[in-house]
Amino acid sequence: MTGYRKVFLDTAPIIYFLDNDVNFGEKAKSILEEILGNGKGLATSVITCMEGVSL
Repeated sequence: MTGYRKVFLDTAPIIYFLDNDVNFGEKAKSILEEILGNGKGLATSVITCMEGVSL
């Protein structure tokens, strides 16, 4: 993910990370660490935020 200043992340990877999903949790964590660790901006939808709150 080079050359980007901001990345849009859909609901699924965020939910996988928050739920520590057995199949995709580690991959989602890796993606989030890469985005946030490199100082990139992270954008998501209001729907994702609402789904995260309902967990």
